[in-house]
Amino acid sequence: MKKFLLLITILILIVGCGQQQIQPTQPISKPSEPIKTEVTDCSRYSDKLDLCEPFSCEFQHPITGEMLEKRIIGLINGKCRYTEEMPGSGKTGSGIVDCEYSESVRRVIAQFQRDIDNNQVKTLYTVNGKQVQNPMQEALNIGQCTISDIKHIPLPERTPELEMGFKSNKPCKSILECLRPTPLCFEGYCVTANDALKEYIYDNYEYGNCLSKTCEGCEKGNLQLASIGQDGYRIEYCIECSGDHVFRCKQGYECVKGKCIGSPSISECNIHSDCATTQICQNNQCTELQCTGCRTIINHQCLPLGCCSDSDCDDENPNTEDKCISPATADSHCVNNLIELDNVTQEEESSCTSDADCSDNKYCLARSCLTIEEFYSQNFGCCEQGVTITINEVDYSDCGFMATLTSNMMDCLQISCPNCVQGSQRCVAHPKGLADLPFYNCCVECIRNTHCKQGYVCENRMCVTP
Repeated sequence: MKKFLLLITILILIVGCGQQQIQPTQPISKPSEPIKTEVTDCSRYSDKLDLCEPFSCEFQHPITGEMLEKRIIGLINGKCRYTEEMPGSGKTGSGIVDCEYSESVRRVIAQFQRDIDNNQVKTLYTVNGKQVQNPMQEALNIGQCTISDIKHIPLPERTPELEMGFKSNKPCKSILECLRPTPLCFEGYCVTANDALKEYIYDNYEYGNCLSKTCEGCEKGNLQLASIGQDGYRIEYCIECSGDHVFRCKQGYECVKGKCIGSPSISECNIHSDCATTQICQNNQCTELQCTGCRTIINHQCLPLGCCSDSDCDDENPNTEDKCISPATADSHCVNNLIELDNVTQEEESSCTSDADCSDNKYCLARSCLTIEEFYSQNFGCCEQGVTITINEVDYSDCGFMATLTSNMMDCLQISCPNCVQGSQRCVAHPKGLADLPFYNCCVECIRNTHCKQGYVCENRMCVTP
C-alpha cells in the first residue's frame, strides 16, 4: 500500500509540472470500427492490461474522492493504447494520462498493479533492462506515457482572517494512516485542508509560477508545483523536492519538508586514489590534474614524456642527428644518430672503456666521457626503494644518495620501451669504485639481449635491430 501511495503522489506531482513542460499528445488514427468497452470496477484491470483487451473501469481517487476512469482502448499500430483520468477533471480543469505501451512495458505494469492489489509490491521491477521502483513512472520517463490537457486551478487569494487549526497530533508517513477529519498527511502529521493550512503554506513555501524560481540544491535547478486538498478545496504551492522520487536534491543535500537542506561542499576524497587516475584530491575534492610542458598524467601524477619534438632530444652534440620518435605519446623516445665524420664516427672519437680514457674532470659514463652533470642532463637518474649502499664505510639509502647527484629522477617503469620484453625501461646501477663517485644509476632499455624482444639485440643499453 505504501507503493500505491507513492504512485499517487508521483502522478499528482507530475500533473503539477506538466503545465509548462509537456505538450498535448497528437491524436492518432482510430481503428476502422469503434471499440466497445464496458464500465465496471477495476478488479480485473491488471489481467485485461496484461492482454491489452478493451476494458473500462471506474475508481475513487484516494485524495480528492473523485470517481475517475481507466480505459484500455486496445492494440493500435502494435502499441497498447491506454488512458487514465487525473484529479480535477470536472469544471475546474482536466488531466489525462495517455499511454502507448510496448508489450514488455505493458506486462511489467500489469504485474505491478496486480502486486499492489495483493499487497505484495516488490522493491524493484525491471523495465527495458533497468531496475526501477515504479514502472508507471518509468513509462513516463521513457515517453511511453504523457500527460495532456492540463488546466490548473488558480491560486486563491490569501484570506486575512483564518479558521484556527489544521494539524492534528497524529504522526504519519502516508495518507493511509490518516482519517477524517484530518485525512491528509503533510510534513509528517495528519492535517485537514482549510484556510489555516493555506496560511501556513503561504508563510513557509513559495507559490505562484514555480518553474520560474531557481533552487540551488534542486537536481532540476528550479522549484516544482505541488498541491494538497480535499472535498474540492485545493492549495497549490512550490516545492524544491519530494523525497527520493521525482524531484530530487543534488548530492550533499537532503529533502526536508519539501526543501533541499545541506551544503554542496561534501567530501569526495581523502587520498588521490579515491579519484580518477587523471585527478588529484585537493581539499577533499577530486580535481582534474593539469600538466604543462612535455608531460602526461600517469596515476595522479604529471610525469615527463620521452619527448614531444626533436628539440627535446638535443644532446648538445653537433655530430648527432636528434630525432623524437612517436612524439607526445607514451611511446615517445629520443634517438641520437651519429653523423659520419670522414669515415670516423663521433662515437669512436668520444668513446671510452674506462675513466683513464677521459680527462681529469670527466668519467667514462655510458661509454662516453662526461661530467656527472652532463650525464644527468641527458639521462634520467633512478634508484631502488629500500636498497642500502655503502660509501666510504657509511651506509646510505640508494634514493637518498641519488638525490644528492641529480633532481632529474624518474621511475624507469614509466618510460615506455616498445622493443623491450617488459615494455618499459629498467633502473641499472653502474659501480665505479671511486671515492667521490662510487656509482651512477640511470634508466636503460636493456643490459643483455634477453631483455629485448625477438629480432632485437642489446647494444649500448638500447634494444636495436642487429
